[in-house]
Amino acid sequence: MEIIQGVRNKEELNKLKKDLKQWSTEIIQINETISKKAINLMEEYKLSHGLELGDAIIASTALEYDEPLITGNTKHYEYIPDIKFFSFKIS
Repeated sequence: MEIIQGVRNKEELNKLKKDLKQWSTEIIQINETISKKAINLMEEYKLSHGLELGDAIIASTALEYDEPLITGNTKHYEYIPDIKFFSFKIS
């Protein structure tokens, strides 16, 4: 959802869909456990670090599935214990 939020037109949306399919990306649905983890992260880091809802959901999903997340915004996650992430830059 957050990636789609960043597209500016239909052409970018179609390219994104193609890229996600090419990378065999799996869409993980938000469930009760992910939701509870996101709430806990918001309670812990909203005031101290400015954690946003979308980032809390993304982080809680990565933590729940013990998967690294790929982000261009490592500062949004680096303070969360046990989270693994890979940084990328769009060139």
